[in-house]
Parts: sequence; C-alpha cells; structure tokens
Amino acid sequence: MLRSFETVSELSEALNLTDGSPYLLPIHYSIRHELHEMFPEAKCSIYGYPYDSPQLWMVIRRNQFTRPHVFMASRTQLLLSESEIDAFLMLALPYLLELSEFNARILGIQLSTRMNELFSSHFDFSAPSYLANYFLVNESKQRLITKMHIQLADGYEFVELDPDVDSDAVASTWKFSSAGDRDQFAAKIRRMPSIGIRTYGGELASFTVLDASGFFNNQFTFPEHRQRGLADRSELRLCQKVDSDAVASTWKFSSAGDRDQFAAKIRRMPSIGIRTYGGELASFTVLDASGFFNNQFTFPEHRQRGLADRSELRLCQKVIEFGLYPLKFVEHENTAVLARSARSPWWSAVVDEAGMPVTQDHRLVYRLAPPPELATY
Repeated sequence: MLRSFETVSELSEALNLTDGSPYLLPIHYSIRHELHEMFPEAKCSIYGYPYDSPQLWMVIRRNQFTRPHVFMASRTQLLLSESEIDAFLMLALPYLLELSEFNARILGIQLSTRMNELFSSHFDFSAPSYLANYFLVNESKQRLITKMHIQLADGYEFVELDPDVDSDAVASTWKFSSAGDRDQFAAKIRRMPSIGIRTYGGELASFTVLDASGFFNNQFTFPEHRQRGLADRSELRLCQKVDSDAVASTWKFSSAGDRDQFAAKIRRMPSIGIRTYGGELASFTVLDASGFFNNQFTFPEHRQRGLADRSELRLCQKVIEFGLYPLKFVEHENTAVLARSARSPWWSAVVDEAGMPVTQDHRLVYRLAPPPELATY
C-alpha cells in the first residue's frame, strides 16, 4: 500500500524518514517546505512505499501558475528489486492519472525506465527526455564557501532579483517554460534563495534561481556577458544565502504562467542577480521550491566575464544560510556547464553504490485520453 503523508505530524515523520540520503534531498526539501508552508504557490502531495518503512518516494507538486511537477526518487539506487519498483509505480499510477499533463523529474535510470515501460498505455512519453547529472556541495566545501568574499568583474554588481521585474527574463531563458512559469518563477524568487548580476547600467547579465525542491533550477548568463566569471561567482554567492520577466523569458521550458511562477520563486526562495552599474540585469540564479538551482542564465552580451560562476557561488552562500545543501542537475547536452561542474573544486557528482553518476530523467508527460481501465495490482 502507498502511504500518504498529509497532517503536520505525518509530514514531520516523512521529513525524518527522508533524511540521510543524497538521493532523497529534493524530496526531503519538498517536504520541509510543505511542512513549514514556505511555498504556498507549490502545494505538495507526499507518498512513500512500502507503507511501514518507505524506500521509494513520490511528490506531486501542484504549481499555482503552471503545470504540475512529479518527483520520484529512492533511498538507494542499486539495492531495490525490479518487483519493488513495479509495485511502487503501479500504486502511484492512480494518482498520476488524475493529472492531464505533468513535468516528470525521475531520479535514477532504472526507475525512469520502468515508469516508461509500465505506463506506456496510459501516458505519452514522446516528448524529449533531458538526462542530467546530479551535483551537490558537501558540508566541508560549504564551510569554505560561507567564508568567501566573491569579487565580480569591473562593471557588475550582485543584486537581489525582483519577482515583479525579473520573472519574465528568468522564464524566457528556461527551455521547459510553459503557461504560468513566469508567475511560478516569481514565486520561487519570493520564497527561495536566488541571485542576479547586473551591469552598472542596470542591465540584467546573469542569474541563478532555486527550485522549491532545493536544486539550482535555472542558471543563465546572457551571451554578451559571458567569459567574465559571472556564472561561478553567482553560483558561489547563492550557495552562501532576479527580476521575474527576465528570468522566465530565458528558461527553455517556459510556457504560459511561467512568469508568475518564477515571480513566486523569487519572492519565496533565495535568488541572486548581477546587474551593470546602470541597472541592467546581466546574470541571475533562481532556486526552485524543491531546493535545487532552477534557472541560471547570463545574457549573451555579458558572457565570458565569469558572471555565471560567481553568481552560482553567491547563491550557494545564500542557500547554505537558508539551511539547504546546494543542489543542481546539469543536462548531458549542456556540455560546457557539465565540464565546468565536473572540474569545480566546490561541486561533487552524486554517484550510485557502484560509483557511477546518478542521472535524472526530466520530460513532459501527457495522459492518454481516455485512460484505460486499471488492472488490479
């Protein structure tokens, strides 16, 4: 039987049950933010299997402004049998059939593969699959990052992202953006840590936004501001702790509603921005409601100046202050950032019990209509 965690006492128990595993950190942070009502624009339903001692977990996050997200993860990667995974998935299926569409974020190839195989008669999995490696900053590196003073290239400054102003830019750079993501990113900026970099002229150059599940959700440096160290410094500064229109407009998954969802993220979660001295937003990083770095972006004219790296570090500082491990998922197709993260002195790749990198499968899933009648399981 799939166990549902709904009351304050049940959510507190779920928080304890998901502690101590790097594979469950996005689930753990989703529960944390639901328990403490930290992100009302991203209400979560929490499920675990087996009932008495859950090893497999699902979070259905119903975003206020955009399509739902479904997170699945397990306490271990290679120690679960296929029959255990199948039982969990078949018990989760009725809850998923309530959704006409959702963004699936499945941690672990075995889990995502079985989901695709078992649910193929119920859901359309033909949308592109974005595989990503999982990175975090461990505790010893966190202590070093919190003590750093992060310097930007001349002409840039760190800024707090404004959910009402920067959400469009954040959502527009996110390749998954859809209807409502602007507002959902605004909520992330309000609720979670984020970071932005602007030029002295006021132009947004780079940013990183955190997801409600705790990972770095959208990191972006506009092309003209690249190669200036902005991304690393933005990432670091956010690891220690951006304007919603700009943030939403840069997200490759943006759709209707993403501007408002990003605005909510900027209001609720730590974020960071870098502006020029003239006030232009140059770079930003926004945190997702689940705690990961959600949208990191540096505008093209500000690239090659180190903004993205510095923005990421500054957000790391804010994320640590917020009580989270800095987390991010880097897509395999994003070869430059994947290589930069792999050689980073701060980020560590999360690996399975055999020492292989853990992969997240992120894709848009549609329910087939009408849904077939469910077999008894």
